[in-house]
Amino acid sequence: MDDHDEIIVRVPKGWKGSVTVNADKPEQIRTPEAILDDGLDTAEPYTMDEEPIGEPAVIDSDGDVPYGGKEPDYDPFRSVPPAMLSARVIGGHGVKTVFHETPTSNLDTIRELVESLHRSLLANNPHAPIRIMEIGPWIGESTVALCQGIDPVAGGVVTCVDTFMGTSAGYLSDVVEQVGGPAQVREMFFENIGDLYQNPIHLLDMTSMKAARDLNIGIGQLDLVFIDGCYEPVAISDDVRVWAELLSQDGILAGQLCGPDSQRGFEALKQVLAGLNSQLKFYESTTVWAVMRKDLVLMEEPAIAP
Repeated sequence: MDDHDEIIVRVPKGWKGSVTVNADKPEQIRTPEAILDDGLDTAEPYTMDEEPIGEPAVIDSDGDVPYGGKEPDYDPFRSVPPAMLSARVIGGHGVKTVFHETPTSNLDTIRELVESLHRSLLANNPHAPIRIMEIGPWIGESTVALCQGIDPVAGGVVTCVDTFMGTSAGYLSDVVEQVGGPAQVREMFFENIGDLYQNPIHLLDMTSMKAARDLNIGIGQLDLVFIDGCYEPVAISDDVRVWAELLSQDGILAGQLCGPDSQRGFEALKQVLAGLNSQLKFYESTTVWAVMRKDLVLMEEPAIAP
């Protein structure tokens, strides 16, 4: 068995293990049982499928599920070509989606992941707010799910980082141009978030690496980093290495793979995590992945892209 063989392990129910680790050190494989304690189930190998597209939800014509914005006459989605626009409901919160929809199974899993993590934090500190960093929220579907998982009493904050320009390799940049530019996409994000934007969401209009450099977050100050930005190999590597350093020891590094670059992102994730002697896990029937910070061996300097 060589360093890139896949090892299938028993993981908590709901997890699906596709593992690329240092096969000479299987004892380093760990599972997030302390946080996801729903019982064990046998894991199956994970195989990337074509991008899953969820069916649009039908929003009640009586307006029982309103869109996020407070001003009904203002619609930042007006410039979106009809073929690229759909409407859906995420946990009772109405949004509009552009270009592709995040699968419902992914959004449900993201919400449940935050709920489980926050419960774990509250077990040690009943008043602990959760601290979440989201890289690449696009127009806010995953942001809504992240917020919905936060305990409403203890609260927390979700800090979103995005330039709304698409990636440097061109993914989504053509879509941004078609809908009116980055400022218009930013308005779509605000519209979808609606009242959720007041608390607990902050938006930073900058690149992931600039945020990591300039925010002075401090090592160990984040509970969850959710990565859904650029899937280029160097970007994946940078995001994993840099943001993992800022997680608390019991924190989680997670993300999702959607869009035409998802297979490339999957291969890049396997490669960088294999180099860190860690295990890449996916939730069953989703493209949401996660790894525990304490399972990461961060021995190399981050290769931060210019």
